[in-house]
Parts: sequence; structure tokens; C-alpha cells
Amino acid sequence: MIRVAVVSFRPEIVEMLHRYVGGILKDIAIVEGCTAEQALRKHYDLYVVYTVGVVFQQLNKTIETERIIPVELFPMPQGIKRVLFLPEGSRLGIIAGHLWDASDFLGQLLSTGVRNYSFCTGTVEEAKALAANYYILPEEIAPYVKEAEVREKMVVVPRGLDSKSVARIISTAIKVRPAENSHTKN
Repeated sequence: MIRVAVVSFRPEIVEMLHRYVGGILKDIAIVEGCTAEQALRKHYDLYVVYTVGVVFQQLNKTIETERIIPVELFPMPQGIKRVLFLPEGSRLGIIAGHLWDASDFLGQLLSTGVRNYSFCTGTVEEAKALAANYYILPEEIAPYVKEAEVREKMVVVPRGLDSKSVARIISTAIKVRPAENSHTKN
């Protein structure tokens, strides 16, 4: 079995990716969650990170790009349904850990057909200042929201790995398996 690290500086991202990637690579890999610093101290066959961001760049300084798999998350249907049940015309504050993540999350929501709302984006720290009717955020960010005014108007959207990311994880894991473990004919 190969060794795969799921890497993030946020423990909730590590936990979520560990669950998803561990299930996808069952019987193919041993999957461990860690920070970038921990990942660089150990040897893994593959490294799975959330998007091409800071962690990807940090790992890519010493690890070959082919061994780092950036994955994308996509809103799950039950989260989209929660948003679509909000009154049309509402001002929706799209919040995430970083402004670029909030913008990306807004793009994901729009691509699922969420329309007829007014949108604004911001970070968790800026949420209250957005003065939104509702605050839409990815499930993994919810624990970071502390303001009661924001929490009572929160709509949490769970996300899963998109199909391209799943395919990339599986195909790359199969490619790096040692030849003696493969099921191909000689």
C-alpha cells in the first residue's frame, strides 16, 4: 500500500479531507492527516491538499509537483437546497477563511443555480460588517464563527470532493503503486 498525506494548516480541513480521501483510497493507500511541516518531515508517496494555495506552494518547494494533488470541494445538494429556500432578494454574505476562498465559494454557489440574491463576500472576521440577511459558509468554517449575530443567521453548506478531484486522486494513486502490488498481467 502507498502512503498518502492529506495536508492543511486547518485541522477541520485535514479531518474532512482525511475522511474523503481515506474512503476513496480504501485498500489502495494508508492515509494520514498532517500539517505541511509534519508532511515535510516524513516521506509520503502522495500529498493531497485543498486547492492550489499556500500549502501547495509550501510543499512544492521540496516535493515534485506530480506528487502533490490539489483538490477542489463542491457544495453538496442539501446545502444548495438550504440556500435556495432563503427568500429571493435577500442579501447573502458569503464568508470563508480568506477573501479569495469566499469568492471561490460564491462562484461554486452560482454555478449550481443559486440566483436572485444580492451577494457580498468576506472573511469570518469581517462577517458582521457585511450586514447580510443571511451568512452562507462552508461547513468546515462554521466552528470559527463566534459572533452570536452571525451564528443565528448562518446557513452552513457541506461540501464534498468534485468528481475531477476524485478521478485525479485514484488515477495518481494507482500510477504510484509499486509494480508488485499492481494487478496487471506481465
